[in-house]
Amino acid sequence: MTNLKSRGIFHCTTFWLLLTTLILSYSYIEKKLNIYLLSFMIILAFTSHHLRDGNRRGLWFYPFGSSPPIDKSLYLFLLAVLPHLLACAYQTFKGGFTKNYVVDYSMVV
Repeated sequence: MTNLKSRGIFHCTTFWLLLTTLILSYSYIEKKLNIYLLSFMIILAFTSHHLRDGNRRGLWFYPFGSSPPIDKSLYLFLLAVLPHLLACAYQTFKGGFTKNYVVDYSMVV
């Protein structure tokens, strides 16, 4: 296993928060449901990874530095609850992507 002196750029939690906020905003403005779903998948992937890393070294928020290491019980609780919270958030805010179409069925027949 490799021991690095510092963390890589993708271990910066601030980077992923900004990136997913931009992707979520773009998908919501442009009404792109597939990008909206992708952004939630990215959020779940990076948060679970960063929580695992934060359990040992703390979370790294770029301008502010690192937090203390996350307690093991909090880490396990967040890993269990986070997918359910994100699923609820996804379902709650997905309603903005529906388009209301008016169809004149007399023209179809």
